[in-house]
Amino acid sequence: MLCLILRLTRAFPISLLVFFYGCASEPKGPPPAEQAKAASETTPARVEPTPTAPGGAENPADVTVAVVGPYKITLADLTLLTKEREAAAQPAMATMTVTDVRRRIRKEHLEEMVERRLLILGSKEHPEWVKGGSVELEVKKRLAELGPDEVERRRKIANVPKESFLEEFRRYVREELMQREILRREVNEKVVVTDEEVRERYERDREKTFHRPQSWAVHHIDRFLPRGKAAELPALMERMEALRSEVASVIASATAPRAKADLMVPFVKAHSEAPDAQTGYAYIYDTEGLRFDPEFVNRVRGSTPGELSPVFELAGDETRVGACFFLTFDRKEGVYTPTESALRTVKALLRREKGEALHNALFERLRRDYPVRVFEDRLFSGLEDASGQPRP
Repeated sequence: MLCLILRLTRAFPISLLVFFYGCASEPKGPPPAEQAKAASETTPARVEPTPTAPGGAENPADVTVAVVGPYKITLADLTLLTKEREAAAQPAMATMTVTDVRRRIRKEHLEEMVERRLLILGSKEHPEWVKGGSVELEVKKRLAELGPDEVERRRKIANVPKESFLEEFRRYVREELMQREILRREVNEKVVVTDEEVRERYERDREKTFHRPQSWAVHHIDRFLPRGKAAELPALMERMEALRSEVASVIASATAPRAKADLMVPFVKAHSEAPDAQTGYAYIYDTEGLRFDPEFVNRVRGSTPGELSPVFELAGDETRVGACFFLTFDRKEGVYTPTESALRTVKALLRREKGEALHNALFERLRRDYPVRVFEDRLFSGLEDASGQPRP
């Protein structure tokens, strides 16, 4: 109960520092340095057979759902934190059930609890990082923020003596400060980004990310022939002229370029052999992965929005020839991010990438030093009734 009372003292930006996750299951005894040394020299804590409550039912307070080094996380620790979210759980899609959502909630919370304990264990290797005086200052600050009435209210809910309440409060504040220190020293302070790295990434991504040339939105009808049948191209263009006349007649009733384009869409989908025919249009110069015919691009560059182009022969390639006509219905100006602004963006991106890599490396090391075991057969206990249906 004390864990739940204290977890709302103050929210830190790092999501994994969730307050008072299963405090009662954390081991007591030797000083932190001795605990960490012993934990690193032994195998994970042995999980005893689960006691049962009267009547044969498992007692949630004794059901171990995970072990992190010397720490055990019980089902009671976990459900104390997930109860409200589980009660309000609603599936986001028809293929999910309430039970699916509740299972995900438990797994997410358990992962946060595991990560918090890993940070505690890692930070206890360096007890010198946090001095007693700084802990007392932070404790006084937190208690002042809560106020004496709120502190007393929470103590009464926990049903523990004042000294026990304050002792647990002080211990948790110290652990929080230690976690901040390990993240600061092992992640934040090790993130170094050089000017050379920034410039190199900028040059690599400039055209793709920071420079978008002028572009045109175009509906186009393309028809192709194998290169070996180039002699049939005049007949193909004649058929394209007839199709263009039909399109021109239909779109004549509209005045705005986009309205004309909307009327042209059925013809594009029915008659065009272009790769983008089913989407109906392409943004020329601003679409990665599509290589447009050079003659097509040149004519689009000089087009006027809303005017149907004549039928023209495409430049083609070594395998085919073809004919085309199109309607441009929108033009976007080029976007050029100023170099200094782009460099700042690149630097922030590199810092984030390096920070994530260091963060992941830290947790990989901690998981090697303090093995983690999760017992999924116990994790979802109580989420379904005997019929396997979600509980209401």
